[in-house]
Amino acid sequence: EIYTLSLHDALPIYYRRKFVSARPSGDGNTWHANKINVEDGKTYTVRLYVHNNNPKPENVAKGVKATFSLPTTVAKSHTIIGYLDATNASPNRYWDEVIMQSNQDFYLEFVRNSAKFTNAKLGTVALPNEVITSSGAMLGYSALDGKIPGCFAYDGVVTIEVKAHYSASSKLTKTARIKGTQNWSDKAVDNRSEERRVGKECRS
Repeated sequence: EIYTLSLHDALPIYYRRKFVSARPSGDGNTWHANKINVEDGKTYTVRLYVHNNNPKPENVAKGVKATFSLPTTVAKSHTIIGYLDATNASPNRYWDEVIMQSNQDFYLEFVRNSAKFTNAKLGTVALPNEVITSSGAMLGYSALDGKIPGCFAYDGVVTIEVKAHYSASSKLTKTARIKGTQNWSDKAVDNRSEERRVGKECRS
């Protein structure tokens, strides 16, 4: 039986059931695993710890991917949920959450292209923006192929950044990309033979 994260309470916080945490971006190494107070205009890093706690490296977790669920409302408190899936684990989905709060209403903006995965083999690599959608982002040890061997030597960390805004006023920007690519742009695409996907994004 392969598990894709550790559930041992005696270990440090990033090995516990509280495997999702947050902190102000660039602010030392103090992670908040339950709640964090936010300030207007400040950017925060949200972290999801990834570990296949089977003690044998030959027991490989497969189809491992991470997904974050971000709130889209304006309120004094928001819950960010991090999900970790593996197709051959039992159960095949784990999740944890961290609460971002303030004494004023605010909303959270996902910082596009901020998603990253770090482990001992790959170093730090970029993950697609789809990590905040139901598609999620595939992880892995030696490649982003969904395969993570058992034991602590193969663990890793997924991070994204979000920005807090007190003001509910925003402007709607329209972007487009060619189908099959990941690069969004607000510039017109002249080649009309290419099929496009259009997205809308709220920015302060």
